[in-house]
Amino acid sequence: MLRTRTKQARSSILIKQANSLILAGQYETAIEVLKEAKPLLDAKDDPRMLFAHDFNKTVCLLHLDRYAEAEQMLPRVKALTDPGNELDRIRLRWLQGRTWANASKAFSWTRCVTQTACCSRWKTSC
Repeated sequence: MLRTRTKQARSSILIKQANSLILAGQYETAIEVLKEAKPLLDAKDDPRMLFAHDFNKTVCLLHLDRYAEAEQMLPRVKALTDPGNELDRIRLRWLQGRTWANASKAFSWTRCVTQTACCSRWKTSC
């Protein structure tokens, strides 16, 4: 039990560190920190941290113009998105739009942006 809590605490600290690196524009370093956090994560114990990990990694990949890798991450991020969390649904739509826009999928991007605006304005399900 204590080992599980220690792993959870360490993974949380590493993901927060990676987020700070992302905000500082240090995307490669953030990916390295996320790699260190990945083996500590357990989807059963804390799916939210796994969502944060995969979302942040995808954001880094986009900033580094690694669009194909980012697009491969989308199904994992979508699977981890809590359908009851409106903010996570909006984050997912933003991530999809950003990825698809850079992958020359303009139609999907336009639809995604429209749905994101609609969801946040009228609090409807996406």
